[in-house]
Amino acid sequence: MLSYGSIGQLLQVSSDNTFFMYDDAHYILSEKIGIDEAWINTIHDKLDNLFRQADVAYVIPRDIDSAWFDTLPVLPMGLRWTMLILQEVLQKYPTIGFKPVKSELGQSYNTIAAAIVPQGSPIQTFPDVVTLYMQERHQLPIKMACEDLRIELREAGMLEGNELIYSLYKALDDYRFAWTNENKTVLVRGN
Repeated sequence: MLSYGSIGQLLQVSSDNTFFMYDDAHYILSEKIGIDEAWINTIHDKLDNLFRQADVAYVIPRDIDSAWFDTLPVLPMGLRWTMLILQEVLQKYPTIGFKPVKSELGQSYNTIAAAIVPQGSPIQTFPDVVTLYMQERHQLPIKMACEDLRIELREAGMLEGNELIYSLYKALDDYRFAWTNENKTVLVRGN
């Protein structure tokens, strides 16, 4: 019966620790989860182990095996962990020591981050993640169509569907990316 906004706006999901977005249509009351120092330490340890085993500077959330989520603390009501609730927890509890990296373009609140990085990492932004990804896979500098770069990032799991289809150049507004041809072509310079 609401006549304005969404339930997420009403509950102030993006700015308050009272509720966590579980999926597109469900929220969890944070007090039901029972977050305490031991819980936070467990999440930190599991993520730290994930990074150590993979020996990477960042983790693409969509690449995380579903079995790994089963190693996390049990959620109430028999709910299974989702990438979205993990992302929520990391955003709202920075003491865990890891953070999700999004494009920072005001995408919808339920957009899955492109990567997860340790808090103290030199990789802190979307351009940082994309630059490192491109350095790992290409001899830089490389010139390519914007859509080819977007598709490559989508295939890597950093983007989904049509995400950033018309705004990748805005998300990568950084000295390491030179845009030409009305933002249809990019020169990825690297660091």
